[in-house]
Amino acid sequence: MGGRRGDEMLVGRAEHCARIAQLLDGARGQRSGVLVLIGEPGIGKTALCAWAAARADGMRVLRVQPVEPEADLPFAGLSELCADELDRVERLPEPQARTLEAALARRDARPGDRFAIGAAVLSLLRAIA
Repeated sequence: MGGRRGDEMLVGRAEHCARIAQLLDGARGQRSGVLVLIGEPGIGKTALCAWAAARADGMRVLRVQPVEPEADLPFAGLSELCADELDRVERLPEPQARTLEAALARRDARPGDRFAIGAAVLSLLRAIA
């Protein structure tokens, strides 16, 4: 690995960093992938995410910082994820735009079911990409 920012591995996390680097390289080659980080508070999940974001040169990074008091609020994380991208909602098919705006309390309507909201979010992510 060269001298690019973020190339240094996190102490004790070489395997995770290598997997993240592999996923980022795949994304640059238009291959999708996923890595789920699960664990107790304080084990370094945020550090791994920051490391990944630092290596994502030329890529758009969307982030959500979970906050314990919002854990019971429906779609709180989704609201944060989409906050800077809501101008693109108009690109979605009307039913999906309506469903997403209702879920994010931007429209006076009841949100649709979770599958409809999920489809709307995927369409929004596609519009962002």
